Amino acid sequence: MAELFPYTFSLIGKKILLSNDAGDFFLSSENFLERLINKNCTKKDNEFLLRKGFAYNEANDFYYNSHLLRLKQKKQVAGKISYVIAIPTLRCDLACDYCQVSRASINAKGFDWTDEIIFAFKKFISGSSDRKLKIEFQGGEPSLRMDIIEDVVEHCDKEGIDAEFIICTNLSTLSESLRKLLERKDFFVSTSIDGPAKLHTDNRTKDEFITASVLKNYQEIQSTYGSGKVNALPTITNDSFEAIRNIIDYYVSIGQRSIFLRPVNYQGFARKTFAAAKDEYYNWISSYQKALQYIFDLNFNDSAQIVEVGFEVAIKRIFLPSYNSHVDLRSPNPAVRDYLVINYDGDLYPSDEARMLSRIRHIDLKMGNIVSGINAKILKDFNWNQMNEIHEDCIHCAYKPFCGIDTIDDLSRYNRTDLPKHETYFCKSNMSTFDNIFSKIEQNDPVAFFNIQGHLSGDFSLKPIMANWLYD
Repeated sequence: MAELFPYTFSLIGKKILLSNDAGDFFLSSENFLERLINKNCTKKDNEFLLRKGFAYNEANDFYYNSHLLRLKQKKQVAGKISYVIAIPTLRCDLACDYCQVSRASINAKGFDWTDEIIFAFKKFISGSSDRKLKIEFQGGEPSLRMDIIEDVVEHCDKEGIDAEFIICTNLSTLSESLRKLLERKDFFVSTSIDGPAKLHTDNRTKDEFITASVLKNYQEIQSTYGSGKVNALPTITNDSFEAIRNIIDYYVSIGQRSIFLRPVNYQGFARKTFAAAKDEYYNWISSYQKALQYIFDLNFNDSAQIVEVGFEVAIKRIFLPSYNSHVDLRSPNPAVRDYLVINYDGDLYPSDEARMLSRIRHIDLKMGNIVSGINAKILKDFNWNQMNEIHEDCIHCAYKPFCGIDTIDDLSRYNRTDLPKHETYFCKSNMSTFDNIFSKIEQNDPVAFFNIQGHLSGDFSLKPIMANWLYD
């Protein structure tokens, strides 16, 4: 019998899912699993295991080195910062019920970048100019400090930094300076639209005239600069399927070709206003899966070509070995390696959620400051918990090679990181996602395969060609 790489398995429907650390997988019968465990594999079994990346004949042969290459692709994280979230101000002109970042009022003092922080930030990004850099301006409402944004863009031009810029704005206003930046090929807008006008008003603006202005500005960007210039995201406060379906229909009607179905994030002011978000799971995941199927059917029937971002990320983690840039689903997930958040006060954080927890004084997760530098000891201690490969609750899970670990979410919800992972919101949510995906693969569902290919390629006009993942 060929030598086996370590593997794990799980029951999916009437079949067994087998996976290894490189992300190779297949579905089998119980009979095959019994032969595998008892080392009674046939010649045909051995040949199949070699082809699927689960076995090798001898060290350093083709199968052995191929596995090591895929394992490296699956685990490797870029060594330099490529994505920066910059918060030039925490001030905001809206007061959303579920504000995650605990914004400051529009006239508050001391919540904007100082000249010292601006100088340090420009010096920092100049050190990253040998690679493509994405800079995302968040807040607060970053359009309140267009002068800083213009200064950073000008600096990148002068230094020859290959950068892409995104401003996350509520679009209550569309200034001339922002319009001018939108003329650039490398400048984009991300905004929040929670659905039809009344819903957006109730959740965010509290004023139908402001909502009308938001939607008008959104439409102006689309018509003037092209639909690819602006991306919208909803925050879902009513997790019934009917409510989510109405949001999906609205997104299709306004020309959005992607939607990220996200419940209220248990951060910032939302911890009080939406306290149930801490533990609520079953209602959300049930409605989410119905909504995902609704999107699948729309796409399959040629009435839409819309990508659901959460599903897209999960599918890419399964089928694309080198897709490991999404910090929620990867392991190891070292902080401040390729992704960094720079707060309004210059403090450095491993994620946006981490800076939110520090803002409400729940726990201080800053890793240093843009002026004084990174605290190497804090960073090292934090990163030790950012690997599911060493976690006793994860090491035997068949979804381990596709999943991640979220220390920050555990600290937010439970004030600890040693809770059994299967009891955490993060684990329950991702387990249900992967259960759903592999169940559809096990059922050989043509609608699901069509949507898997569309989410992987971005092209829903192709007929899916999916491998047969079943071995008896």
